[in-house]
Amino acid sequence: MLPDLLKEQVRSLYETNLPAISRLENILCLLFESSGQINWAGLYLYDQKSGTCYLGPFFGKPACMEIKPSKGVIGYAIDQNRNITVADVLSFPGHIACDAASRSECVILLRKKDGSLIGVLDVDALCENFFLAEDQSLLEDISKFIEKLTGCIIL
Repeated sequence: MLPDLLKEQVRSLYETNLPAISRLENILCLLFESSGQINWAGLYLYDQKSGTCYLGPFFGKPACMEIKPSKGVIGYAIDQNRNITVADVLSFPGHIACDAASRSECVILLRKKDGSLIGVLDVDALCENFFLAEDQSLLEDISKFIEKLTGCIIL
């Protein structure tokens, strides 16, 4: 990923006056297209009542539409209350394989201004050890724009 260019492209999309969902979709598309190794980029939206995450906007192959509490990398990140990068998803206990080709994953928690969870940004790659610390940091920076747009989506 090219961090400076990607951040500038995301900022440019965010700063338009178009509907939030349109801007969000294009930001996710940029993430998906940012490397030939990324095979899925999207959102799971968090339902406070059930603790379940539901599929939101994404780019990639069809995905799991519902992730129950504490399941997979997403559930683990929520339980641990932290962003997480998994170098080899095949060695992660309880990994949910929506696309068998995925080998590494980065999950970034998305929050409202009050700190409550909105959902997660989930990005998968085709090779192990794809996401470096600087990639997670980049996705954390980009997630700040996504958080503002995601607040417009209601479950």
